[in-house]
Amino acid sequence: MKNKNILRELLTLGGTLMAICVIVAGIVAVVFNTTKEQIAMNNAVNAEDLALVMPESDAIEDITDQYDEHETIREVYKATSGTEVVGYVYKMISTGYKPELGTLVGLDNDGNVIAAKITQSSETPGLGALVAEDAFITQFTGKETSSSFQVVKTAPASANEIQSVSGATISSNAVASAINDAVKFHKENILGEEVVEVPVVEPTFENMNMTGDEMAEISGDLKTLEVKTGGEVTGYIVYASGTGYYEDKPIKVAVGFDNATETITNILIIEQNETPGLGDVILEDGLKELFQGVSAEEQATQIYSGASESSKGVYKAVNQAILYYHDVLMKEPTIENMRLSGDEMAEISGEYKTFEVKTAGEVTGYIVYASNPGYYEDKPIEVAVSFDAASKQVKNIMVVKQSETQGIGTKITEEAFTQLFQDKPSEEMSVQVYSGASESSKGVYRAVNKAILYFNDVLMQGGN
Repeated sequence: MKNKNILRELLTLGGTLMAICVIVAGIVAVVFNTTKEQIAMNNAVNAEDLALVMPESDAIEDITDQYDEHETIREVYKATSGTEVVGYVYKMISTGYKPELGTLVGLDNDGNVIAAKITQSSETPGLGALVAEDAFITQFTGKETSSSFQVVKTAPASANEIQSVSGATISSNAVASAINDAVKFHKENILGEEVVEVPVVEPTFENMNMTGDEMAEISGDLKTLEVKTGGEVTGYIVYASGTGYYEDKPIKVAVGFDNATETITNILIIEQNETPGLGDVILEDGLKELFQGVSAEEQATQIYSGASESSKGVYKAVNQAILYYHDVLMKEPTIENMRLSGDEMAEISGEYKTFEVKTAGEVTGYIVYASNPGYYEDKPIEVAVSFDAASKQVKNIMVVKQSETQGIGTKITEEAFTQLFQDKPSEEMSVQVYSGASESSKGVYRAVNKAILYFNDVLMQGGN
């Protein structure tokens, strides 16, 4: 009898537990079904990211399955505020320096960028990983998308240019390309527009009417290509921009210069959004011919084919390039800019390139060139240092050549930095780091100290 009671109790307990499990499972199923849409949305784009890339939205709908698979775009969401569609959110996965670089971008209904964010990255810390920092990614915020985004190494000259993270061009390009893909997809699939890719024409030796065997970009305030022949710099191609008919869409021009003749070889319109059939006549060869072979001096505006504002924009850009060519690329020491007095300056032979400055036939000073690596071991900084022979002082310095990082190392070209050397005794100087440009500053000081040693031990001892 006792065994029968125990068996009955076990059966009763088992039945109770089974009933509880069925009830709990039912509750979980109901809760899941009522919240699965919200759970899916939270997994897709979290609230913080949504607030950044689509701040006006209070809900998103996954519409990815409505479209064919895309190589870069993995998820597409329609964003709403109440019943109103306020934009679209795109999730992309691309390959930067390493695979699986995730980018999230919010586009308004017209396809313009609201904001973007890096959602996942395995890029190199301190280099490619910096694409996630505000300094880079916020460059896309609020940008209109009539032109594709282009990554540049120097300061942007137009609205569609994005300055790359220094030393991380591949990662920077991967992000820009992903956002370009989202914009193109949006215009084709949401807006029903036909997107025509306009090929970008870039300078070559042929289309710039130049000769050479090597062309490479160098750092500086304006994007510049250095042209070499047999290892010697024989010309430059400088990119510059000027406002044409549209204030927010500057015309970008590449200008070629021949160093031997100091003339313009040709110009190339790199980018323009002028009115079709009116302003876009600036693309014709007739305009380019107005600049070919002319002296690299400020040009007076000529109106081409009735395109008044567009012509002015081109001339503004060309004159900007001319000014940069003379004041930066071709700038050489003179008696005046090296703060010396004299009536004659001539190069003399010696271990270091040196100019002897004379006043009424008497040597009163020297200008000595010396170089030393800065941030880049293979790209030394070249400096010209002027000395007054009577007072044995350093009168001035000029950074003649440098390839330092734009916006950081290039600070060594600022006047405030050169003033640190003016009227100082020609004795070895202790390094002062200028404006955070540590390695670049060291490079200049080491070059200056080489020139000082040469001045004291060779020039002032009568040897040359």
